[in-house]
Amino acid sequence: MTELTRSQKKDLKELQTKKGRREQGLFMAEGVSLLEESLRFKIFPERIYYCEALMNPKGQRLISKFRRGKSELIMLAAQDLNQISGTETSQGLLGIFKIPKFSLDRMIKPQSRVLVLDNISDPGNAGTLIRSAAAFGFDLAAVTNYSVEPYNPKVVRSSAGTIFAIPVMVVDVEDLIQIKRQHRMPLITADINGEGLKSSLRRLDRRRGLLIAVGSEASGISKKLNMAADLKVRIKHEGRVESLNAAVAGSIIMKEVYEL
Repeated sequence: MTELTRSQKKDLKELQTKKGRREQGLFMAEGVSLLEESLRFKIFPERIYYCEALMNPKGQRLISKFRRGKSELIMLAAQDLNQISGTETSQGLLGIFKIPKFSLDRMIKPQSRVLVLDNISDPGNAGTLIRSAAAFGFDLAAVTNYSVEPYNPKVVRSSAGTIFAIPVMVVDVEDLIQIKRQHRMPLITADINGEGLKSSLRRLDRRRGLLIAVGSEASGISKKLNMAADLKVRIKHEGRVESLNAAVAGSIIMKEVYEL
């Protein structure tokens, strides 16, 4: 059993912060379900901290699988693992992963389907949107600088492990607009005064890629992206509801695109 030094505990606790993740180039994923998903998509952590006393049989089987892989396994006492955990009730497993580095111009091709998270500050909404993007066959989730950082532990948990399923990267809005114009990809946004969702999507060229930008309920899409939009769509719903949750609205649009 390993005993962590004060410095090691400090570094691990700092992965709960945006600054710490940026400086170390690492992020944290906790629990059986998230680590099962990382294994399913062959994304291996740099290190796994675990405590046998806190693990259920499913967690113990998962550790056996990682033991045959490339990850460093470090056994801790329950007290030490709880000190570095970001959850109230630890499942006895905590993985430390490298934050992947992607190049925007290499990731986006003329046929790519891209989800753009813009002004999304709520981690739950961000994680749900990433999950929906993976479910509906999108190739990339692009997170603008105005949104919550995608490797925030709450985003990772809300994504239900799909943070490992598709590339997720932070982008500059200007760079994104430039790539969009370069590949002549339509940018779609939700707008209460927009066209009907289904009828407008049918006019799209299915052979080309597209970008769907989702903004927050409070402030919507940023001005630059809104000005660059090629198609603004309206999701019909009952008048008793003023607006849809951002994650719900984005998921509905992606589902309709998926079924084209």
